[in-house]
Amino acid sequence: MTPQELKNSILQLAIQGKLVDQRSEEGTAEELYQQIREEKQRLTKKGKIKKERPLPVITEEEKPSEIPESWKWIRLGELVRVIGGVSYKKTDVSQTGLRVLRGGNIQAMRVLINDDDVCLPFEYRDDEKQVQVGDIVIVASTGSKTVIGKAGYVDRELPDTMIGAFLRICRPVYMATVDYLHCIFDSKFYRKHIRDLSQGTNINNVKESYITEFIIPLPPLAEQKRIVAKIEELLLHRPLRTSLDPPGGTQQTLPLRFAEVHFAVGYSGEAGGAEGRRGDGGGVVSEDSGGEGTTR
Repeated sequence: MTPQELKNSILQLAIQGKLVDQRSEEGTAEELYQQIREEKQRLTKKGKIKKERPLPVITEEEKPSEIPESWKWIRLGELVRVIGGVSYKKTDVSQTGLRVLRGGNIQAMRVLINDDDVCLPFEYRDDEKQVQVGDIVIVASTGSKTVIGKAGYVDRELPDTMIGAFLRICRPVYMATVDYLHCIFDSKFYRKHIRDLSQGTNINNVKESYITEFIIPLPPLAEQKRIVAKIEELLLHRPLRTSLDPPGGTQQTLPLRFAEVHFAVGYSGEAGGAEGRRGDGGGVVSEDSGGEGTTR
């Protein structure tokens, strides 16, 4: 078994509830789900997030498989908000200003800064599209069926950095679930879902509903933490650090341990370097593209 096959198998066991045992004292996913809903209501009342339309009820026929009794099937839109990227004119591209992330910045499950990144004038600033610690950035429009949906995690502050129109931000609404979300976005379960839905004649696109309506298994929070710790133990034998606030400091920094697991083993998709690096870097998105990857 190759290192990549090992990681894929471990992640599959993780999201099936077969990697660690279930413990009654850790509560249920239903209890966690209610906490998440309360948090979303609180953020909505404060005006920090917009009120969203209700997601479709999950029918018994839609549930992909059996999961532990303490788990719950939910739609991914209960855990993340999907944010589109910025469209811009080719004539506005410059060497300084707001950095614009493109497909080539998403590598090995991380968000990287490249020497050839383009910038835009500060007039383009949109706080919603500014990447934040904890964001999961995905490639949402590409000609490659293997690169589509590829994810990277924002594990550090990236000031004055937004996403381009070929990317999407999946922004967690309940930060305690971030590490488990990484398991989902790095799994074959997620990639197959995206590739099955996003296929186009020439360009593959990820619609918002492909993310928000995706049905995923939710474990109790304490079990999520044990799942992530077990993954790190099996792959790198490294201890888990789950706090978003480093000891003795106030700067918010996503724990690096889980991201390092993916970086060390590699991206779970079949795409490698050249094709994955091109991303949307080969074209400039027009203002009227609607963020779906039209180039000019």
